[in-house]
Amino acid sequence: MSEEADPTPDDIARWRAAAKGGDGDAMCNLGLLCHQNGILHGTDSAEGWWVRGAQVGHTDAMMNLGLLRYEEDRILGPNSAESWWTDAALAGNIDAMCNLGLLRSAQNREFGEDSAQSWWTQAAEVGHADSVHNLAQLRAGQDRTIN
Repeated sequence: MSEEADPTPDDIARWRAAAKGGDGDAMCNLGLLCHQNGILHGTDSAEGWWVRGAQVGHTDAMMNLGLLRYEEDRILGPNSAESWWTDAALAGNIDAMCNLGLLRSAQNREFGEDSAQSWWTQAAEVGHADSVHNLAQLRAGQDRTIN
C-alpha cells in the first residue's frame, strides 16, 4: 500500500476481490488500512486480514501481526510478537529478523543460538541497515567488556 496517497474506494474494492481469491498482498494492504483507521480486532480488521495473509505465507502480514501483538504487550508465548516474528524471520523477512534481535537483546540474550547477534547477523548479511548498526554496537560493547 502506498504511503503517499490514501487508497481510493476502487483500490479497496480491488483488494477485497483479490483477497477473496487468496492474494496475500491484498490481505496485507487491507490490514494496513484497518490499522490506520484503528480497526484492530474482528473479522474485517487489521488482525483479521493479517492472520489470513500469514496463513497464505505473506511474511509482511506476519511481521505486521507481530507488531500489533507487540503494541498490545503480547510479546512472548503463543500467538505473540515473538511467535509471528519468528515465523516471518524463518521465511526470510529481514525486518522480523531485526525485531527478533531487539527482543533477544532486551532479554539479555546477546550471543549464541537464537540471540540478538544471530538474528542481526542474518539480516545484516542481506544489507538491513538497522541490523548492521545494531550488530556493530553489540560488537563494540563486547570489545569493551573483554578489555
